[in-house]
Amino acid sequence: MINTVQSAYASSPVNKLQYRAETQTTTQKQKSGDTVTISDSARKLASMTPLLSESLDFFDNDESLETITKKFKDDVNILFLENGISTDPPVELTSDSSGYVRVKGDHPQKDKIEQLFKDNRDLSNDFRGISVKNSIAEAVKLSQEFAKAYEKDPAEALARYGHLFNKTNAKEFSMIIGGESQESEFV
Repeated sequence: MINTVQSAYASSPVNKLQYRAETQTTTQKQKSGDTVTISDSARKLASMTPLLSESLDFFDNDESLETITKKFKDDVNILFLENGISTDPPVELTSDSSGYVRVKGDHPQKDKIEQLFKDNRDLSNDFRGISVKNSIAEAVKLSQEFAKAYEKDPAEALARYGHLFNKTNAKEFSMIIGGESQESEFV
């Protein structure tokens, strides 16, 4: 009985040509005589790598960022109405180094507004997301402007855009709720 079980599991040689056909590798000979072999999985991985272009598609869609920002402002206005918070004077929102949403300046209900954002995690996350997307979009825009200016005159481009290479001079994102100005900006 042991012999019949053993013979059922006997090994069989693998045909080298058959193995290569199954793995479908690509082999190229170069002039130097070296051989380069690229597997299917490497070719698939290489085809998934996005190529850098002059702009990032994600940030070309200003409408979606505008839509997200409008929805956020609508939600904040509703939250303020429900909690008796006045937007006269306007409320300027920003975030601190710990990521907390803060009111810039001396709004009379500053503490109450900041507490509302602490208590409303989703709304705080929405603000941080809008802030990050705006910051990245602004950085992409400025880096493209720098690259174009650098092609024309490197010294002038460095003089004009040198602040991009200094993190201590980074601009802070803020958003104004209420008043005539309902804008987002970097200050």
